[in-house]
Amino acid sequence: MMIEKISYFLINIFANYPYLVAFFAPIIGGGEIGVIFIAFLSAQGILSIWIVIIFGTLGLLTFDSICFIFIKSRFVNKLKNWNKIPEQYFKLEERLDSITKGKDSLFLFFIKLFIGTRILLIIYINARKISYKNFMYYDFLPTLVYCIIISFLGWIA
Repeated sequence: MMIEKISYFLINIFANYPYLVAFFAPIIGGGEIGVIFIAFLSAQGILSIWIVIIFGTLGLLTFDSICFIFIKSRFVNKLKNWNKIPEQYFKLEERLDSITKGKDSLFLFFIKLFIGTRILLIIYINARKISYKNFMYYDFLPTLVYCIIISFLGWIA
């Protein structure tokens, strides 16, 4: 019911701008859920699957950038200083480090396969003191592959 209301809203507002729908859906929809939603619309003939993949990837990269910048903010740094980050996070970080052997690009590729881990991913990368430029460099290919996979999953659904 809620999905129908959202889809009618998007269709009515952005009918002439499918690129904007594909770009903003991951940002507004929280990442992969937004891409799956627009891929579902693509299967209905509303959008081209290629628009979903290309602009969905750009939307996911933008969403990752917003999260990356937020994690670098003073608010999050205060949380770190107050020790408000759960101990389980640090254990998971150590485990992921042992699997990926400290390679940020491999870590990004690996973690993209798990839906809902975007914030964890960016907290981890932030702890590694990676620059924004390197983050975007390492994030592009895994995000593209991930977007292709979830786009086709959403299209099939």
